[in-house]
Parts: sequence; C-alpha cells; structure tokens
Amino acid sequence: NGSCKADSLEHPKLIFSNRYYVREVDMNGSMNILAHNLSNAVALDFDWETKCYYWSDVTSVISSIKRMCLSSNKTEVLHKSTLKNPDGLAIDWVARNLYWCDKGLDTIEISKLDGRYRKVLINQNLQEPRAIVLDPYRKNMYWTDWGDQPHIGKAGMDG
Repeated sequence: NGSCKADSLEHPKLIFSNRYYVREVDMNGSMNILAHNLSNAVALDFDWETKCYYWSDVTSVISSIKRMCLSSNKTEVLHKSTLKNPDGLAIDWVARNLYWCDKGLDTIEISKLDGRYRKVLINQNLQEPRAIVLDPYRKNMYWTDWGDQPHIGKAGMDG
C-alpha cells in the first residue's frame, strides 16, 4: 500500500542543540535535557548501538569532542588537544568510528568511538570543511567546504 511502518521498540525522538545544551524531544513534544552548561555545541550525532550522544563544543579558547552514554549519564571528553573548530561530525555505525571536520585546521579526522587511534585522513585541498556525512556501505564520505570555492567533497572513508 506504499506505507512503511517502523518495527523498533524505540520511540522516535529528535535530538538538537541550541549551543548551550543538547536536548531530545519525542513525538508528543516532551523534552529532556541530555547535556547542559555547554559553550557552543555545534555538531551532533547519536550511536544507536551504544545509546551514546556525540557532540563538538567549540570556543575560541578551547574546543572539544564529547560523548554522553545513556547507560552512565556521564559526559566524557574524547578529544581536546589540537582541535581548533570541529564543525561537523558523523558516526560510522559499521566500523565503529567517529569522523569530524575541523574548519580551523582544515582537516578531516577519524578515531574509534572511544577516542582511541586518532588520525588525520585529509589535510590537503580543504579550506573550510564543515558538515560531514558517511555512507559506510559504499565506504564513502561527503562533506561541505565553505571556502573560496564552495563545494561538496567526496572521498573514500579511508581518506
């Protein structure tokens, strides 16, 4: 009949940030604060397998990438050193990796979801990489670059 019905026990939620906190809202309009006292939460993603939220908190002094898992309800800093302006992040739910664009360093980087094995994947021909999305099945990543020649970039997820 052309319709699609979700078979998950999870109720749909929208996750969002207004810079100072991360919230979720369900389909009935009920809101829940997940993280607060943030400086400038920019990028946000969720890992369904572990029920963990990931976000970047960007300031002119210090920036970080953090996560908060519903099982512990504790915020954990995954990356802080040598970050400048992590403006977009995405979770690879297949290989269990975290990708992010740093428009201050002009890099696209990767680590495991727990922060281990951090590596710069791309650091050439980027001017202002911002949002990033992943296609793990085709092993591609796509990002926006807001530099002098704005474009949508594409590369393999291995760089």
